[in-house]
Amino acid sequence: TDEHQRALASYFGFTDKAIAAPSREEMLRLLQALQLGKPGENHSKVHAMTWCLSEALLDIGRQFMRKAVTLAMGRDDRSQRLLMRFTGATADLEVRSGVLGIGTAHRERPDADGINSATREVLEQFCTSRRKPPSHGGGPYNVDAASVDSDLFNHVCSIIEVIAVDEEAAELKAADIGRGRRGSALELQPITPNLKFVTRDKAHGYRRNGQ
Repeated sequence: TDEHQRALASYFGFTDKAIAAPSREEMLRLLQALQLGKPGENHSKVHAMTWCLSEALLDIGRQFMRKAVTLAMGRDDRSQRLLMRFTGATADLEVRSGVLGIGTAHRERPDADGINSATREVLEQFCTSRRKPPSHGGGPYNVDAASVDSDLFNHVCSIIEVIAVDEEAAELKAADIGRGRRGSALELQPITPNLKFVTRDKAHGYRRNGQ
């Protein structure tokens, strides 16, 4: 069993931690289940495997972001969880879409300033590799080693040119604060200084007006 292999590795002083790693087939089965929306089993091994898969996808996204020259961002708040998605392109017209993350920094302050704080939170988390690894096995975890890649963060902020939001007033104001057109009560720095267009989700607006 895996446990016996780890015990032998420890007894003989092996330093290669790969002996305890799940197989490719295990990772693939979990990935396929997650893609179908099925939660994994609730134990530390599955949590660790899910985190590894998430980091692998984020690495692909980060690699693309370093080459991207323009970015459109979708921002939607529901139950004080801010979901942010992206679609970007490189100078060679390579296009990629994906999820930046989910922010909760606006829970105590669900206004325009709070939305901007949550936006910064999501972008900083996206630009932080190996953030908050789950505890499983013998480690090491290097929790304190994770830090924001400031070069990537500044680059991502600088290439955001379009934001898609709903018709909520706080979202529209947040977009203006984010590009520096309006002042922030918290004196927040512009998070999207080169934003050119704010597109509105008319379906959301119609539902809001209908109420």
